[in-house]
Order: sequence, then structure tokens, then C-alpha cells
Amino acid sequence: MTNIGSYGKEGDIGILVKSNMGERIRREINFQHRKKIPGSNITVPHFIVGDEAFRLGKYMMKSYTKAQANVDTSKAIYNYRLSRTRRFSKNAFALFTQVFRIFYTPIAVLLETTDIIVTAACCLHNMLTRWIPGDT
Repeated sequence: MTNIGSYGKEGDIGILVKSNMGERIRREINFQHRKKIPGSNITVPHFIVGDEAFRLGKYMMKSYTKAQANVDTSKAIYNYRLSRTRRFSKNAFALFTQVFRIFYTPIAVLLETTDIIVTAACCLHNMLTRWIPGDT
């Protein structure tokens, strides 16, 4: 899922709350449903992992503050493990910008054209990541 066309100054949580993507997440993800971890008998619920900009909620996980983590080792460990999950999206965006270098600098075109460029890059990225050499 992507949400393209929001202003960066709005902030992540404001964009998520107002977006169609945020509405679909709230409507379609059953946060009560628990899923079994492969290779074990442990089941866990679904969560959204956010950064400091997000409000802590029943199904929102975010880091403890640095002050809290400095006092409590278990909170520091939690922050480290949570940051490992956030690295997936950061790495995905880093790969995305390596392939589509237009995103290294501000894009000097009309706003509507920028939305089209970002949408096209996302579609191309998905096609390229799913394409297996040798498949026809």
C-alpha cells in the first residue's frame, strides 16, 4: 500500500489518520486475530510499528524514550528489537532510492507530475522485485 500526495509538514500520524490507506488498515486488519509464529506454538496479535511521531495505542508499538531506556535495561532491549523491525522499511526505501535516483533531490516538476512519478516508481519497484530472471 502506498499513500502518495500528502504534504510532509503534516507528519506521519496526521497523514495516516486522514488517508484512505489508514482507513483500510483500520477496516481490514483484524488486530484481534492472533497468528502462529512459524516453527513454534506461540501466537501473537497484529501490531503497527511506529516511531516517536505516533501515539501509543492498543495496537501501536513505539519506542520508549531515551530517558526511560537509560534507566531500565529491559526497555533498552525492547527499543533495540523494535528498531530492528523498523529497519525493514528503511532498507526498502534505501533500495528504492538506489534504483530510482530521482528521489535523491527535490523533484522540480509540477505537484501533480510528482505524484505520477512516485506512483510509477512504486509500480515499477513492485514489478522488479517480483520478476524472476528466466520466467516468461
